Order: sequence, then structure tokens, then C-alpha cells
Amino acid sequence: MINLLSSLTMARKALQAGQVAIQTTGHNIANANTPGYTRQRVDLVPTIPFSLGSAGSLGTGVDVKVVTRLRDLMLDSQFRDAHQTLGRQETEEATLSQIEGLIGEPSDSGLASAMLALFGSFHDLANSPTDLAVRTVVRDKARALADQFHRLDDGFERLKIDLSNEILVDVKQVNGLAQQIADLNGQIAMSEGGGGTANDLRDQRDQALDDLSKLVGGSVIEDIGGQVRVTVGGGLTLVDGQTSVQLEARTNDPDPDSVGLFLGGKLLMPGGGRMAGLLNSRNSASGFVKGFQSQLDTLAKAVVDKVNTIHVAGYGMDGITTGNNLFTPLVATAGAARSIAVDLAIEGDVTKIAAAATADPGDNSNALALVSLQDNSLAITLPSGGTTTFGAYLSNLVSDLASQEAGAKRSVSLHTTMADFLTSRRDQASGVSLDEEMTNLIRFQKAYEAAAHFTNVVNDLLGTLINQLGR
Repeated sequence: MINLLSSLTMARKALQAGQVAIQTTGHNIANANTPGYTRQRVDLVPTIPFSLGSAGSLGTGVDVKVVTRLRDLMLDSQFRDAHQTLGRQETEEATLSQIEGLIGEPSDSGLASAMLALFGSFHDLANSPTDLAVRTVVRDKARALADQFHRLDDGFERLKIDLSNEILVDVKQVNGLAQQIADLNGQIAMSEGGGGTANDLRDQRDQALDDLSKLVGGSVIEDIGGQVRVTVGGGLTLVDGQTSVQLEARTNDPDPDSVGLFLGGKLLMPGGGRMAGLLNSRNSASGFVKGFQSQLDTLAKAVVDKVNTIHVAGYGMDGITTGNNLFTPLVATAGAARSIAVDLAIEGDVTKIAAAATADPGDNSNALALVSLQDNSLAITLPSGGTTTFGAYLSNLVSDLASQEAGAKRSVSLHTTMADFLTSRRDQASGVSLDEEMTNLIRFQKAYEAAAHFTNVVNDLLGTLINQLGR
């Protein structure tokens, strides 16, 4: 029925709608700088009209349909994919940068310089085979070379420990985020059980999902009840509704000298995120820490073997002593850089350094053979096959590292650009524009003032009607 009371009801609904719109605009403005906040919008719908029969229908006002989040699920997916790739690339690039800083070549005080100094001392020994001072320098240069190998190996071991510790820290963060998402799933289900949308709780969950994707990657599926299921590493479930599965890091599992991630007892291989970069940096045998450490071991083993092969066949200064190694022999290549050391016999007596190939103390042919090792192109085998000199092998290691580091930097730059682009697009779609909100605030203020004026008009009409009926 059309009457003044229904008009008053319509005025009340208009005021309520305006108040909700103003409140929502204020909420947007208040959270303009809140990380993860999604701009909200009030969707208004006209109420059911009153039928006037053949004359048509008469409007009865407005209702608030829903306060909705302006969220683009496709952009969310693209944003997370981009950032999990970027997280991996940044971590791997940081590791390569640390390795490059550790090796520190070219340098006047690095491994290459120490090798040159040893071969230089062999050259001096060839010139003065009976000079004790020169022999002492040979021993000292051999020590210095061993110390350089030890320094680099210690650095690689420390780097592996640091990467392992970072993995443990990230595991705790992943478990915390997974539990947070599971808890928010429950809160959202409870809040939305009676209808409506738990916008702010969903924002918190989306922020947690963003942070999780940067760490361990994965995919997200939302069910009809509003709860999400998170899978990582090609299908292993991390969060399912209100239940989260604990991620675990184990050392020397599944391989020796490695760190493995296990989810629900199953080996997890993250496809992206910071943890994928940490695991690859820590465990990869063909590159990064273990790969370059292995090449260093190969170089140390080759130096020891080649030098000892020549040295053991020579004679000491007394013309009698023979069969001595300059370096302590190494059985295995693995750990050679850690184990290389001057032989105890040489440490105790530099006269046992074999400069001669015969019993003649003045003979320098064995020292010359040691000098020739520097330019021996068959001294060591390259990872790619073929043979080369010790110096060229080290140069190849350094250039390979520099190439990988440059490639990693380019990749980080490319993926940073893509991630920034998607971040900007998502901010445009979901972020708060203060200029737009101020415009909306003025618009809603005018609508509220008009609704208030309409209320006064209806109220005046009711007053007039009552006064007329009271006479």
C-alpha cells in the first residue's frame, strides 16, 4: 500500500544505504596503506516495487545487496606465479654472488696467485737447487697454496651451513603461514555461514597466500564454502580447509650432504619460491655451492697428484733421499681441497725437496719438470671434457661462475619487471585510490543529505496530515 509511512520507510532505507556507503568509503580510506587490503564497494539494488496495475509500478526504495571486494582472481594467480619465480631467481642469484665473492678472482692474494707463486718458487729452485733459503720458500709457497684451498673449502662449508639454516627458518615461516591460512579458513566459514562475505578476513588470507607463494610456490583452489586448499610441489597438500600439514626439513636425506623437505612424510620438491632457490643452491651437484666446491676438489687433487708424481721420482739435496711427496697423497677427489697439505717429511726437512732427477745435488732437472707442469695442457680434465692447464682450469671455473652470475642477474631483472607490472595491475584493480574515494565520499554525502531532506519532507507531510485529522 502506498502511504506516507511507506515513504518514511523508503527514506530510512535511503539513509541506511548512504550510511553504509559512507562507512565503506571511510574504511577504504583508513586502510589505503594497509598491506594486502582490498578496496571494497557497496552494491545497491532497488527494493521490490509496488504494483499499480495497468499504471505500472512504483519504486519503494533501495537495499544494500552486498559489500564486495574488488578482487581479480586471475591477477592473483599471475601475481603469485610471478613472485614465486622471482623468489627462486633472487635466492639463486644471491648464492652465486656469495660464491663469486668467496672465490674472489682475479686477485693478487687468491688461489690463482698462490699457484703462480708455487710454480715461481719451482723456477727459483731450478736456478738454485742447493740454496736452503730457496727450498724454504718452496715449502712456504706449497703451504700457502694449501691454505688457499682450505680457505675456499671452509667458505663453501660455511655457505652450506648458512643455506641450511635459512631453509630451517623458512620452514618455520611456511608452517606458520599454513596454520594461519587454516585458521582463517575456519573463521571465514563461520563468518559467512549466515550469508555475506568476510572481506577483511579474506584479505588476511590472501596476504598469507601471497607470502606463502613467495616462499614455497604452490597453487590455490577455493571450494564452494569459501575455504581454500593449498598444494605445493606438484600436488602435495599443505592446507586443506581447517587442517594444515607440517613441513619438515631433514639433513642428509634423501642424499648425503643435502637438505630435504618432507610434507606428510613425502619428499617435497618446490616448483618455485625462495625455498626452491635455497634447495637448488644447497643441494645441486652440478652448480652453485656443491658444484663449484667439487671443481675446487678436482683442482686440488690434480695439483697434488701431478706434483707428487714428479717429486717422488726425484732426489733431495743429499743425493740419496728419494721417494718423498711434496704434498700428502690424497686417496679421493671429494674433500681434496679440505685435505691438501704439505707432506710431513718436507715440513720437517726442506733438504728432502726433490730438485734433482739424479743423485747429483746440483742437478735441477726435476725442478724444471715441476716448472713445466704450469704449462702442461694435459694437467687436468675440464668438466666439459678435454684437458687443460691448472691455470686455465681455474680461469674456466671463474668465467663459468661469472657467466652464471650475469645470467642470474638478467633473469632477476626480467622477472622483477614482470612482477612489478603485475603488482601494479593488481593495485589498480584492488588497491585504494584516495582521489576516487574522496569523489565517492562527496557523492555519498550528497545522497545522504538528499535522503535526510526527503525524510524531513515526509515528516512534515505526516505532521500536516495529523494536524488536519485532529481538527
